[in-house]
Amino acid sequence: KTNYPASLVVGNIDEDPNYEILFSAEKIYAYNHDGTPCLGAWPVTIQAGHTSLIIADLGGSGPNEIIARSKRIILRPEGQKEMLHILNGSGSLLSTFYPDACPSNIFENDYEYTSAAVGNFYTDAQLEGATTYGCKGVAAIRAGQCWVYQCR
Repeated sequence: KTNYPASLVVGNIDEDPNYEILFSAEKIYAYNHDGTPCLGAWPVTIQAGHTSLIIADLGGSGPNEIIARSKRIILRPEGQKEMLHILNGSGSLLSTFYPDACPSNIFENDYEYTSAAVGNFYTDAQLEGATTYGCKGVAAIRAGQCWVYQCR
């Protein structure tokens, strides 16, 4: 039983021919296609609780990374933030970004209605990530860098 809504994603995180199953509750869990736990740091505890999950090759050269978008608001010196974590296939943290939270999106227990997405914005070999940023912005992530675009 969990007090967090679960997120589920299927994809290849270890470069074998089979897909793995990842889901998040209080932690992020990773299982092989046959139900055995994946090797590495799994399950992974992510600060700020429940996350939405995406599997994609953000670097363009393999292997896939896991993007874990926190739904819980945290307070940092620069204001209310969310957390966007990039993990490798063994569950090790590669980087963390802190998008602004939007107070009007916050609902019960300080969770926010947001998500992340992945696409090929530049039509090259490298994928980029995008997530909401504050109330009227978008943050784009490409190869470990983050850009913020504010809508008018």
